[in-house]
Amino acid sequence: ALHPAILTTVCRLLLDTLISLAKTYPGHFLPAKLRAPGFLCNAGLPPFSQFWSIVHSLSKADISSRSNYRHNSSLETALGPGGINASMAASSLEDSAVGVLMAHIRRPVILSSSVLQDKLLRLICTIVQTLPDETMVKMSIDSKAGRPPLTQQLEYIILALTEGECSEEGLADGRTLLLELIRALTPSTKGFIMSLLINAAERLGARLLPHIEGLEEELNELPCGTNPSSSTQQPSGSKVAVNRYDESVIVISGILNSRAVMNASVCNELQLPAMKALTDKNGVQNMFLKTLQTIVKIREVLESRETCVEIDVSTETAVQPNDEHVERVDNKNAIEYEANKFNEQEGSMSVLLSTLEPLWELVSRCLKRLTSADPHAALALQPSAEAFFLVYGSELSSADPSKLHEHPDAQKLLHFAEKHRNMLNQVLRQSGGSLTDGPFAVLTQMPKLLDFDVKRIYFRKQMQKIDERIRGEDVAVRIRRSHLFSDSFRELFRLRGPEWKARFYIIFEGEEGQDAGGLLREWFSIITREIFNPNYALFITSPGDRVTYMINKTSYINPEHLEYFKFVGRIIAKAIYENKLLECYFTRAFYKHILSVPVRAQDLESEDPSFYKSLEFLLSNPIEDLGTELTFSLEVEEFGVRRMRMLKENGSSIPVTDENKEEYVKLVCQMKMTGSINQQLNAFLEGFYEIIPKHLISIFNEQELELLISGLPNVDIDDLYANTEYKTYTKSSPQIQWFWKALRSFEQEDRAKFLQFVTGTSKVPLQGFAALEGMNGTQKFSIHLDSRSSDRLPTAHTCFNQLDLPQYETYDKLQDMLLLAVRECTEGFGFA
Repeated sequence: ALHPAILTTVCRLLLDTLISLAKTYPGHFLPAKLRAPGFLCNAGLPPFSQFWSIVHSLSKADISSRSNYRHNSSLETALGPGGINASMAASSLEDSAVGVLMAHIRRPVILSSSVLQDKLLRLICTIVQTLPDETMVKMSIDSKAGRPPLTQQLEYIILALTEGECSEEGLADGRTLLLELIRALTPSTKGFIMSLLINAAERLGARLLPHIEGLEEELNELPCGTNPSSSTQQPSGSKVAVNRYDESVIVISGILNSRAVMNASVCNELQLPAMKALTDKNGVQNMFLKTLQTIVKIREVLESRETCVEIDVSTETAVQPNDEHVERVDNKNAIEYEANKFNEQEGSMSVLLSTLEPLWELVSRCLKRLTSADPHAALALQPSAEAFFLVYGSELSSADPSKLHEHPDAQKLLHFAEKHRNMLNQVLRQSGGSLTDGPFAVLTQMPKLLDFDVKRIYFRKQMQKIDERIRGEDVAVRIRRSHLFSDSFRELFRLRGPEWKARFYIIFEGEEGQDAGGLLREWFSIITREIFNPNYALFITSPGDRVTYMINKTSYINPEHLEYFKFVGRIIAKAIYENKLLECYFTRAFYKHILSVPVRAQDLESEDPSFYKSLEFLLSNPIEDLGTELTFSLEVEEFGVRRMRMLKENGSSIPVTDENKEEYVKLVCQMKMTGSINQQLNAFLEGFYEIIPKHLISIFNEQELELLISGLPNVDIDDLYANTEYKTYTKSSPQIQWFWKALRSFEQEDRAKFLQFVTGTSKVPLQGFAALEGMNGTQKFSIHLDSRSSDRLPTAHTCFNQLDLPQYETYDKLQDMLLLAVRECTEGFGFA
């Protein structure tokens, strides 16, 4: 008998030994019929008999020497002469070594240790992966049998995967094990395994329900004043901006850590007894989520397998003789018939698990109460929210995005996500990878539900993945300041798209500055202004606001205009790629072109106000009041030549009526804002998409894209003050106090110039000055004492976001010298 203190250790060592053996000799764990051809199985194998007797006895939790002796005796009797040959090696799958090992997953000693569960699952998985595709034929088992082999063992395995304590590695091995059994055994195995998993999910959902009911009861007993907040209301502490197009709120930077969440909450942190069971790592809520993840992963692999089989069959039937084709089709139909016995009742996850509907309603109510009482506490139900998304979102990844809103599961998921938007975005802030491959990945198809900062984190991570694969050597860009645009075009246009993702090292001829990041920022700032230089005729200000830029329809006067537009597309995409902000604002229609969003009549107002008013009059009045006949055609000027373009097929013969005038206005706007600049726009987008894929940039809306390109418009002095460091000086030094007083007295234009002076760009980082970047990544603004003459101007080191401030004697002198420096010295560098 083994002492309980060493039982787990001995089992672990035995399992390690068996895993090593299984990797080299997996066939010895299978029935003799499945072993390699030529293998002889005789009765003279006492070593194996003795070996399996020891393994079998050690796997039991019974430590009584007498009962242990009795069991060993009975085992020897069952094994009979030759042991392994008489039972395990030459018998059914259930009685073979692998069958016995699968049954051991329910032994008390295995259940008591997650490590032993993981190792046993790894051992069984290693063996099962060697099962041949023709297992049923070799074992003489009818493939059409209603009940698959190893039914009892499968129940044990699934119970361990759904309610056991195995790790992620153990879960992965268990899922592979189930998939390999579905491959090698009868078609009914798939239906049996899936039904066991569905039953396990329903059982765990039923066990979870009273825990959440208890939480709801405790929430109902809370004092009044914790009414749920609006789903769109942002907690205090979030940094937000107002969308200039529709006045909606854009979250620039949400609350990232739990302490900030608690501080932002209107109530104290909740301490509810019911939450203890829900936050238990091995509790029923996490078991429930783990089970649903297993179902989804297995379904995904099976669907991909079926797709591959269909492709293979269709390819082979195209070249096979008729007789072989008929036989193959008959076999395929027989397999499909058995598989469809389960598929007919399978349907979507939401249909299979329709009994969980009361649970989802309860989770939604509790989430709403928790979010209003304590945003951090709502994260206790994160596993249940993830489970909901698995059930209703797993089928949507393959759905047509344009018809997503018609899918019943999408409607249910959309309603849930809108209701609990704040909580979902908070979860995504704390686990940025969830949008990539987690249950919430489906939200990338519904970007309106995501806050801007969440989208930006996802976007940056996706770009980093591209960067890892492509990033090459640094590219030196040698340019003259007086010919910056033409020199940059000459140096960079010859590069292919992927080469633009390398780091640019800027060299201004005749200057001593070394580029550690500051010169690159300055280059972006200057070339942006050059892009809008009227001499290049690429862009013009929109007539509506005289501030934002739009493509110049007459750019054809510049013979290289299409090459320039492609170059500009690359420049703007490169700035986004490098997280550099530009001094440029475009019309809403231009941003929509980048995002592949159709333009609307309202977008025309800033580009052609008079034409927009005529369309507005058309929509507001009967068509007869116009006094002219309109058709679905429009005269468009392209490269100086006016052409009649059809808005739809045979448009010149289709009159505009009160019934179809809305369609006419829609098509006219698209033609007016797209058709007349089609070649220029295509050239720009070709360059842009070479660096940033269309599907990634399209998760943003127009205002968010503007923020991504141009940053926040105003310099927040309080934010800069809170994120400033001092060297030699202190906050109480007179010069430091005068400095902040002077800076606050500056107009916004001078504040922007100051920022350009010390950082190389006049734009504020989206996350505020806490995210200011320098040579070595994030580097806050710092003020250093310049101990030389007080008659010197302040100097800056843009690579380090550093200002060297002389020790001026008076406030007036400091203000004058600082203004002189930022107004006259914003461009041009000495040694950094």
